Amino acid sequence: MNHEKIIVKENGDKLKICVSCWIDMLRGCQYNLSIWTLSKGKRKWKHYSPEDDNYKYRSLTMNQRRDFYLYMANEIAGEENIKEAKLELWNKLKPE
Repeated sequence: MNHEKIIVKENGDKLKICVSCWIDMLRGCQYNLSIWTLSKGKRKWKHYSPEDDNYKYRSLTMNQRRDFYLYMANEIAGEENIKEAKLELWNKLKPE
């Protein structure tokens, strides 16, 4: 299941946090996070990729890449906004 949360910043830029959740038989509940930005006055959303910003990213191991992506996502979107998006998704999944 997917959930999107759009946040408008003070300068008019928009930030879209996309959270996906699926159940894996071996690992349990898994999340996927992607960050999209839209500059004020633009029409096309741009996907955030740490590969574009930092050459060091390519030399990291897979676990280090995951940690680096989460660190940068927290810097861009804010840890609280990401947690809210995950919680909204979880509330969608929760039976009534």
